[in-house]
Amino acid sequence: MKKHPQLAKKFLLLYKLRINSSINTNTDLAKRLGVSKQFISKWTLGTETLSGDSIPIGQIDRVAEIFGIDASWFLLDLASFETNIQGLAETQRIERISRPNRISLSLMPLTQAEIFGRDSEAALLDSIWEEKLTNVLEIIAFGGMGKSSFVNFSAVRVSDGPTESLNHGGTQP
Repeated sequence: MKKHPQLAKKFLLLYKLRINSSINTNTDLAKRLGVSKQFISKWTLGTETLSGDSIPIGQIDRVAEIFGIDASWFLLDLASFETNIQGLAETQRIERISRPNRISLSLMPLTQAEIFGRDSEAALLDSIWEEKLTNVLEIIAFGGMGKSSFVNFSAVRVSDGPTESLNHGGTQP
């Protein structure tokens, strides 16, 4: 009797359903485990002296952890294993859909103002211009969002007339 029946098909199912999106082949799994891909092939196909369909005891927990499954799942017949993996894949799919995109703000400066719309931006900028204590103003947004246009528009409002384009981003006009 095989210890982990139809292991090659189980690995293929794990790769196909992308249970761990960075592991798509035996080579990827071998790299993660720090072994050769031939070592993984020996687990699935066996050798002249070893029967296949058996993950070594020293590796089974690590393989299960890499895929985020219980090690005992490899003992199941292929149909039961597939049912469990399909359920896990569906759970992962729902989690990916339901969670918000992660946005790193670690490189953005922290400010006291929370600006959401152009009206409040204009009011904040007006108050900053009038304050005379602020020497530097940094406006951060994605490219094409209208930062330069907004600053030039604001400068025109403050000066009550047309002005030259303001120097921004460290470039000379």
